[in-house]
Order: sequence, then C-alpha cells, then structure tokens
Amino acid sequence: MHARSSLLLLAVACGPVVSGPASPIADTGRTPPGYDVACAEGTHCHPVVIDTLPFVDQGDTRDSVEKHIDRYDCGTSDAGGAEVWYVVDLAMPGVLTASIDEEDGDGVDVDVYLLTEPTPDTCLGRGHATASAEVDAGFVFVVVDTWRGSSGTEYAGPYELTVTFEADELPTDPTSPLDTGRTDTTEDTADDDTEDSPVDSTPVDTGSATGPCPADMVAIEDYCIDRYEAHLVGQDPFTVPTGGVAANAAGMVPQGYISGEVAQDACEAAGKRLCDSDEWLRACEGASGNTYPYGDAYDADACNDTYGGHPIVDLFGSNAQWNSTEMNDPRLNQLPDSLAASGAFAECVTDDGVFDMHGNLHEWVADPSGVFRGGFYVDAVINGTGCNYRTTRHTFDYHDYSTGFRCCADQ
Repeated sequence: MHARSSLLLLAVACGPVVSGPASPIADTGRTPPGYDVACAEGTHCHPVVIDTLPFVDQGDTRDSVEKHIDRYDCGTSDAGGAEVWYVVDLAMPGVLTASIDEEDGDGVDVDVYLLTEPTPDTCLGRGHATASAEVDAGFVFVVVDTWRGSSGTEYAGPYELTVTFEADELPTDPTSPLDTGRTDTTEDTADDDTEDSPVDSTPVDTGSATGPCPADMVAIEDYCIDRYEAHLVGQDPFTVPTGGVAANAAGMVPQGYISGEVAQDACEAAGKRLCDSDEWLRACEGASGNTYPYGDAYDADACNDTYGGHPIVDLFGSNAQWNSTEMNDPRLNQLPDSLAASGAFAECVTDDGVFDMHGNLHEWVADPSGVFRGGFYVDAVINGTGCNYRTTRHTFDYHDYSTGFRCCADQ
C-alpha cells in the first residue's frame, strides 16, 4: 500500500532513528494504544510508524479495507470511507502538522485527522488539506480518511502525506508546567445562566468616522467595510433569520445561523452590500499582507478561535446526528466560551481597525456559489491559515450556528 518499505513497530528493540536529546521521536519501546500485531499495516491497530520528522509517505485509500471511524468529534463530515492510519511517539510537546496532497485531482477527496487514541472523541484537529494541533509528549495518530458524499459515493484516491513537528520552547524552570492551553480571556461565569448573551471581555469602541466612510465602517482603498461582525436590528442573534437590516457595533452579539442569501439582503436593506472575496481578504490582511489580522505570528489568545471540544458534542453528546436541526440549535452559540460579543477580543483587530475577521463567526462574501471566510470559534485552521481561511462546500442558502457576515459599501 505504501511507497516506502514497512517499518517495525516502536516495541522492537532497535536504535532510534533520530538520536540525541533534541530528537522529537521517543525511544521508549512502547506500543500504541490498541496495537495488535495480527492487524494489517495501516489500520488503527497496526498503524504505519512515523519514524522521523519531517515525514513523507505516499498511499492510496482505495487499497485499504479499514473503516474504523465514520465520524470524528472534531469534524462534521461523513468520513465513513476507507482509512490509512499512522502513529508517532513524541518525546516532547509541540505543534504537529499533517498535510495531504491529493494526487489524482478530479473525484479524489481525502481528509486528514490528528488523534491521541484510535477513538473519535480524542480528535485534536481535522483538515481537507492540513491539520495542526498542539500536542503533548506521547502517541499521536495521523489518519488519512475518505470523505463519503450524501449519495454514498466514497471519494477515495492516492495521496502524499507530509508530517512536521515544531517543539515547544521548554520553561527555564524544570518544575514549572508547560503552558499549552488557551489563556482564559473571560470572567468567571460559572454561576451565570447560559441564556445570557456571551461576552468574553469589555468590548473596544472605536466608533468615529474614517474619511469618506460612516462611523461604523472603516475606509480601505476605494471601499468601506464594517468595523465589526454584523447583527440584525431588533432580532435575536441566536435564531435563524429570514430577513432584517444589518448593523454593527461594539458589544453586540453578532448574528449567527444566517445564510448568504439573507446576509446579502440584510446588507442591502442597510444601504450596503456583502463584501466580495478580494475586499474581505484585503481588509483582513491589511496593506502589509499579514497572515492574521494582527500580524504574521499566530497568537492563540488574540482572537476567538480556540473553543475546547465541539459545541455539538457538548450539547447533544456522542450520539449527535449533526443534522440541520442540531446545527441550528439556538443554544449552541450560548454555551460558555462560545460566541463572543463584537470587539470582545481587543487584540483581534487589523491595522486598519477592523475587528474579529479571524474566528468568532464565519463571514459570508458575495459569491453566489457559496463562500464564507475567516473561520469561527471552533475552527479557524481546517480550510486555510489565518486570513486565507475559506470554505466553499456549501450553497448560498446554507446556514448553521457558525455562519455570520459583515457588510461593505462603495466610498
């Protein structure tokens, strides 16, 4: 199944592939969770060993009979097709990144997942092309899995997998814990009712006109863009809207659950329009072309993009159906640490003064084929890095708890 020769598992007594104290590969003689020598190589119980980093391998999911997981807790896609499993035993914490190049073009659709055990509830990240996650020392599974469409078609095919690792900088005090989690930017709301609007911190109000644009918009080149993600005037932001008038302001809960069609109409009702994709990207990157709204280096605390777990699972449990009813449940965006009020993440701002273009809510752009950008509070990495995050799998009438918008206007 693989271009390279098969490797013995980690339990075999042999010298480490990479030697020295800086090696990211552990030399412990351990076997991965669930390992069974009788299983075929490339399955969850006999994964292909990642023996050096960076690691490159070629495979083809059409050659695999493994179908261990149909749906992962960190994703919404039907992944019921064939899988190829890999494993690495890391000697230190850091960021593990797995990327796939689907070699055959048309009809090929395989995704990549990172897990700590061969179970769907341990999924750390997923991507159509790249999955990346902060991981502890120990075993991490990398799974190349086939997407299965609603018609039952499995879009399997050949791929090239690349796995890289960037070790965390260890603390100078060996007794101090590693900081691998999200810094809490919220006040303690343990006694609060989840029906209250979620506000993560004191919003920043920068409401003054910039040149030819109104006070709620920012002038960029020859157009204006909303400072904040949009809400609908006088409407509940936690329900599916059928119409309304767009507005934006610091401290307001932005409108989720909205389709591209309704978002477009709401902008027009406000005398504006949906931004086109180029306008949205220019506003996010700034004149200097930043990777993220705030710069080129990722900051896990800057924007609302690191929700722990998944709200669908948190609300409906492991038997969630992931259907339209569940995906549009008004409680999802009211869970603790979920949707934030506009401007609550004060560092999530562009050089021009536009807030929340990374994380919080996806934002529809003016493309009738169906495109939203920027990622949301659960995921802002699966479909691109930073400002380049872009989702194209849904039609313009699609909506769920993650979909929001902002408006543009001509100067």
